[in-house]
Amino acid sequence: MTIGVAGWAAIVSAAAAAAGAGVQMYSSRQQGKAANAAAQLQAQQLNKQSQLEAARAGLAQEQGEIEANKRSRALAQEIGSIYADFAGNGVDISSGGTIDKALTTAATSGAADLRVLERNTRLNAMTHLANAESYGNDALTSLFNGKNSLSSGNLGAWGYGLKGLGDTIQAGSAGYNAGEKFENWWKK
Repeated sequence: MTIGVAGWAAIVSAAAAAAGAGVQMYSSRQQGKAANAAAQLQAQQLNKQSQLEAARAGLAQEQGEIEANKRSRALAQEIGSIYADFAGNGVDISSGGTIDKALTTAATSGAADLRVLERNTRLNAMTHLANAESYGNDALTSLFNGKNSLSSGNLGAWGYGLKGLGDTIQAGSAGYNAGEKFENWWKK
């Protein structure tokens, strides 16, 4: 049994369609894998950024406490200086009046500064913690998107495979018909 022109045309058409489908399947799968790998890398970077922000929050809190201690010592020195200045000028520091006003002003001002510092320290630390949480959420989203891309690539590969099967059958049939027409024309 010999294969005629129609048969060869059908075989070549079907092989080309099948090869094209195979390339599309492979390409779709590779695109999904690449997108997943990129998403995983991005998630790793975002997790590192999240860890850095959490560390920055701790550092901000620590620096705020150090600054609050410095200001408390400075306030104590200022109050001590007020006592010394008044006593050096012959003012009785055991009685009220002017010294009480000076001490009250210094203490009130210093306490207000400390409250502002503590508030700003908490806000700074909270900002870093919020950023850390945001980076962590972005990392999870990136991983989800990567898995979604991988699934999409796999489904795309199956779709191309099924389409390729249909194209292969159609190309084989069309090739056979064209080959038959050529063979009939040639025999005339």
